[in-house]
Amino acid sequence: MSGPGARPAGVTARAARLTTAAVLLLVTLVGFEALAVATAMPTVAAALDGLALYPVAFGTTTATSVVGMVVGGLWCDRGRAPWALWSGVLGFVLGLLVCGTAAHMLVVVLGRAVVGVGFGLVYVSLYVLVARVHTPERRPRVFAAIAAAWVLPGLLGPLVAGTIVEAFGWRWVFLAVAPLAVPAALLLLPALATLRHEPATPPAAGDRSRVLRAVLAAVGVAVLYVGGQVQHHRAAGALLGLCGLALLARSVPALLPPGTGSARRGLPAVVALRTLIGASFTGAQVVLPLVLQVQRGLGPVGAGGILSVGLVAWAAGSWVQGRTAARVAAGTVARAGVALMAGGTAAAALLVWPAAPLLVGALGWAFAGLGMGLVFPTLAVVALGVSPVAEHGTSSGQLQIGDSLGSALMLALTGAVFAALVARSAPAAFLVCFAAAVLAAVLGTVVAGRVPSPQTSPDRPA
Repeated sequence: MSGPGARPAGVTARAARLTTAAVLLLVTLVGFEALAVATAMPTVAAALDGLALYPVAFGTTTATSVVGMVVGGLWCDRGRAPWALWSGVLGFVLGLLVCGTAAHMLVVVLGRAVVGVGFGLVYVSLYVLVARVHTPERRPRVFAAIAAAWVLPGLLGPLVAGTIVEAFGWRWVFLAVAPLAVPAALLLLPALATLRHEPATPPAAGDRSRVLRAVLAAVGVAVLYVGGQVQHHRAAGALLGLCGLALLARSVPALLPPGTGSARRGLPAVVALRTLIGASFTGAQVVLPLVLQVQRGLGPVGAGGILSVGLVAWAAGSWVQGRTAARVAAGTVARAGVALMAGGTAAAALLVWPAAPLLVGALGWAFAGLGMGLVFPTLAVVALGVSPVAEHGTSSGQLQIGDSLGSALMLALTGAVFAALVARSAPAAFLVCFAAAVLAAVLGTVVAGRVPSPQTSPDRPA
């Protein structure tokens, strides 16, 4: 790699620009798909008489993305990043087409499963492409832009999806996104051309075992999620939950860096922190709209406006991170970000009490979003900076596996508690969910002190 600020050898200015544009476009499409589908799914379930499978349609995508992340990481580290990208785009498009043409809710669930695999493959390969095309000095700004690319889908996704559902029908929420992913991926051709000359290392002995464990982890997440929704037969739900946890305990440790459970300094601490912030933000983000509508009487527009404040603050935090990364230690940025998340989420929880001003909750959620914007791209930069170049695929996959599993576990566990409590006391159910999110962020402030600085651990050969 050349001097500071220079592009990596073999990468032209045009390839770098096109890569950044394509990455941002693909991330925007993925974000729009996720948020638009969330808006349209109640209509889909009602139209296909599949309300019983409604929760599974969401949990399946998160579960199968783990498989895509593991396979994508292995392919990228074996010199097959183009395979990972194009397979991911194909899976993403195919899954959307299956959903958009489904005649039964079970087919929608299967389509969402394929979308999840494609999402995992695409996201890991995009991280690796950013690492190959941009120097460590440029990566903070690129990852900040990637984080900010979720803002536009967050602001417009539900509105656009609702309009499409009313004007053209729910199927076009899936079918309209599918063809847009292909031209976005074509913009990556110049960057992919620079990877053709990388050595294609042969598969390692443990590759097949990692893929098998990823499948087991996906099944574990799905089983745990379904178990948490079984309320009419508590014993069956508890048994499913225990089976899901057992599968995760058996499979997940081998998918993450050794020492992740104890947050050992270095990449394990980075992955552990990514898991905690994913759990914290997702747990609060899911329950906040319910609080705003059930406890405070806001309509969808009002509740969506407060959620949008958090997304805009996330983009602002990412912008700040991208411009301070060279001057402030990564651990310091991470600790500040997670502290903001903990305090902001606690302030948002005050909305459970009708006497609490809405402004307090909105500002709290803004601080939580600002903290997420600081810490989220920081961890991506550090993960690549402390990993050998030949392991960028694996480390990127591990980072995102932690994120997905943290979010899935938080939703499964708090969802089960929420379903058990809400009939007796809705405020108590809301507070338990918020408390779990705050606890994850508080634990994150401890782990953040073990996050190294990529400046002291630059890219290094294998």
